[in-house]
Amino acid sequence: MQQARVYGTFIALLVLGSWQYAEALRCEHQLVSWGDTPEEVLFKCGPPTVQQHRDETIEIFEPVFVEGKKILVARRLTIPVEVWTYNFGPHALIYVLTFRNDRVVDIRTRDYGQ
Repeated sequence: MQQARVYGTFIALLVLGSWQYAEALRCEHQLVSWGDTPEEVLFKCGPPTVQQHRDETIEIFEPVFVEGKKILVARRLTIPVEVWTYNFGPHALIYVLTFRNDRVVDIRTRDYGQ
């Protein structure tokens, strides 16, 4: 059983590839973390190496009462998503920050930069 668990973990790591989750990004003496705004990140780290914009459609379910019964009704929302990439050179990891509704919601690292 223990051996199967070890193999499962190894396979999961292979599937994830070079992407890793990061808790925060340190720029100089400033710390960027989840919930920061684009303005805060610009102040702490300066402009990103690459900046991408896209819209993402999500589906939310809202409760509605019909004839005294509560039912869930699906509603689609389009939200802006920005992905900022910071490449600090060959001796540092590349950081990829994702913003949804003007807040950092994901920080990941990739391989070393160039």
